Order: sequence, then structure tokens, then C-alpha cells
Amino acid sequence: LTPLVLGALLRVPDAAAPAGAVDRAIAFISRHTSPDGAVGVTGGDADYPNYATALAVAALVAAQRGLPAVAHRAKAGSDIATMVAQLRAQQFSEANGWTPEHPAYGGWGMGGAIRRPPDAGHVDLSMTRFVLEALRAYQLCFIRMGFPQDPAAAPSVASRLDALYPNDNGDVNHELCQLLVYLKSPTVIAKSLALLDKAKTQEEQLFYAFNLRNIRDGWTEPQRQAYFKWLNRAQQNYTGGASFKLFLTNIREDAIKTLGDNEKVALADLLKPPMEVAHSS
Repeated sequence: LTPLVLGALLRVPDAAAPAGAVDRAIAFISRHTSPDGAVGVTGGDADYPNYATALAVAALVAAQRGLPAVAHRAKAGSDIATMVAQLRAQQFSEANGWTPEHPAYGGWGMGGAIRRPPDAGHVDLSMTRFVLEALRAYQLCFIRMGFPQDPAAAPSVASRLDALYPNDNGDVNHELCQLLVYLKSPTVIAKSLALLDKAKTQEEQLFYAFNLRNIRDGWTEPQRQAYFKWLNRAQQNYTGGASFKLFLTNIREDAIKTLGDNEKVALADLLKPPMEVAHSS
């Protein structure tokens, strides 16, 4: 319950919180976190560790705003990354023997020992929701505090999240993609292009195309070609609402702005506006 209460205390004005309560709660969570990042398993019986770990991530992200020293914030960031890696290890995914045919596939259970088919134990949607909220808390941390100032912090966090991406849960992939683009992960382009390529709906494809559009560095020429070929197909064949074509045009223009002069020459044929295919009504 401590991560849940800490999260509540961090939402009230400083004057309303008991003196030292936040610091004591953070220290308590740290003492009851295992080396592999699970919260609530160090005192004997497991205390719903996936719930506790997800809530701890959200609470620690919020607490980082009040930590006075950069070193303390970096330590908290490292703890959070370890907890997120633990949550990923707990997912009912191929890594643990689960396949899309299993009802529990892509979700989370209570935690503790890794479960393998067919024994999922107790699994529900609320557990998965808490894990997603933990990843969104990471995003909120960067929105409020900006890009990490410690040169080692961003690569450290990105390397932890890189290990989780791609994920068996589409919603988790969306959160991870946005985080890894922001953190300038060296692998996010290749992984996101692969997800774009196998996405079954134009909405899913658009998500990855949109989030990759402003990345300036780290592309190979074949990756650039694949990206603009997709844009050309989308502008020729995909349909949507009144502003849909303008949305695609804006993505194209943003992506072109990231190109160097040599890239523009190499991709000249692909950068020409494509002819739209007429669709029968």
C-alpha cells in the first residue's frame, strides 16, 4: 500500500503532507525492492508485486520533481528503469511461453514467480492498466522536468526500455515508442519501422510514421527509403476524414526537414508528391 499512499501524498500541497513523510516512504520502497526491481517481495510473502511495482514507478516519477539533487534524481531514474524491466519480464508474452491463442496473452498477473502456460494464475485488466500508467508516468516526468541533464541518464533509461520494445501489447508499444524517440534510442527507428511494416490497420501504421517523422539522426538510406515509400503509398491509397490528406502532407514535410542535402539528392524520386489514386464512391 505504501506506493499508493505515496502517490496520494504527492498530489496534495506541501504544507498538507506530514513532515518527512515522502522521504520516509521513498526509503521504505527502496528497502522493499528486490535487486531485479520487484516491489513487495522482500519481506517474505509477495504483496501483489506487479501492483506494487507499477504504483511505485508512478509514485517515484512524481517524487522526482521534489528531489533536491541531480544525483538523487538519477538514482531514482535508475530504480524506475529496473522496476519497468521487472514489469516487462512479468508479462504473459512469447518470452515466457505464451502465444496469442491464450486468453492471458499480453496481460499481467499478480507477479512473483514467472508463470508459464497454461497456469496464468489470477490475471485481470486492472493489472495491465497499472503497468501502462507506470510507462505514462515516465513520460510525465520528462514533460515536467525536461530531457535528463546527466549525460549518462538518458542512455541508461533508453537501454532499459529498449529491452522491452517491441512488446506483445500494442498499447505498451505505443508508450515505449514515444519514450524511445524522445530519448534518442539508437534502435527505435529499426524497431518502429518493423512494427509499421506489419501493422494491419492504417491507424496503427500512422502512429509509427507520425512518431518517426522528426528523428533527424540515425537513419540508414534503406530505412529512409522504406519510410518515404510508405508515405507515398499512404498518400496514394489511404482515405480518411476531411483533414486526412493534409495530415499526411504535414508528416511528409516534417520528415523532409530532417534530411541532409545528400539525403535529399539520394531520395529525390521518392520526395516528389505522389499522384493520388481515384477511389470509387
